[in-house]
Amino acid sequence: MKLVNLVTIMHNDMDSIILKVKEGREMDLVCLGYFNGDETMIRLTKGDSHTCTIWKKDNNHYSWSWGKDGYTLVSDDMTKRRKLIEECIIDDMGVCMEGPSNLMAKTLFLEVPEKVTDVFKLMNDTCCHKNDTFWKHFKNKNDFMNRLSALGYAEDSIKEIERYTAPNGCKVEIYKAEKINRFSNALSAAIIA
Repeated sequence: MKLVNLVTIMHNDMDSIILKVKEGREMDLVCLGYFNGDETMIRLTKGDSHTCTIWKKDNNHYSWSWGKDGYTLVSDDMTKRRKLIEECIIDDMGVCMEGPSNLMAKTLFLEVPEKVTDVFKLMNDTCCHKNDTFWKHFKNKNDFMNRLSALGYAEDSIKEIERYTAPNGCKVEIYKAEKINRFSNALSAAIIA
């Protein structure tokens, strides 16, 4: 079970995304390990700095921040909660949370698209940009390929489209990859039916 299975996109604009926890999924939240089960909504702001706000059933809420403007000192559990939320939004839903506004504008959907094509720029087999925005660091190229596979990118769709060495000596490989998004609303409805 992943967080993406327990939430829907309630709001998504250039400033933030709001996820609503599905009714009756409280115990599943608890089973993820870093939620209390009383969460109703999650908002994450977009840009160089992020603030995550979580609302609870009693209408109370709490927030913490990280990014360019600094960090809120939080426990390891809160850091893991943050990573689950970011993985849900960025990796599973495919929402661009920072970078050029034209890239963020392409992912202002309220329903996760069924089919996604992304371009990855892998530098020195460790630093990776996804659709021209920093995405993740990897241990090596194998780690990168395994991550794409784990996210549902079909192995036969991962194509190297360019390779070069930058003037600073950085080795760059550019890949295009496609996936059928197993978390899209349409696909989920078809699986349930």
